[in-house]
Amino acid sequence: MTLKFFMVLHRHNLSLKTAQPLEIREITGEVESFVKNLGLSEGILVVASPHTTLGVVVNERCEELQKDMIEFLQGLAPSGGAYRHNRVAVDGRPNAHSHLLSLLIPSQVTLVVAEGRIQKGEWQSIFAIELDGPRTGRRIELSFMG
Repeated sequence: MTLKFFMVLHRHNLSLKTAQPLEIREITGEVESFVKNLGLSEGILVVASPHTTLGVVVNERCEELQKDMIEFLQGLAPSGGAYRHNRVAVDGRPNAHSHLLSLLIPSQVTLVVAEGRIQKGEWQSIFAIELDGPRTGRRIELSFMG
């Protein structure tokens, strides 16, 4: 007897508007709603940013920790640095610090879905990390294979 399994790809985009130069936006609820509305129980979920200076991470949800994260990132690559990119940026944005930070922040995360739920730890949440705000028209792409 031969069993055949078919993987179907389901896609959805989340739209974001950011208000701060560095901003951490929790998107767990929107991502979980996407998975729940599919009605599928098992698969792999990719949460991805198509923007160089907007990352996606899984980390602990704690307001004070998020403040620490912002201060940590600002210390790693201060916005007022004398970066070469700021003199030649094609869009005129002095955002070299944002591109440098994007070297450390992933642009996507892959999550397991089992029994209809995203498998994450008790304290974990999914975040979009804006490195070059404020911005309108930011997008997070959700792709579920199951």
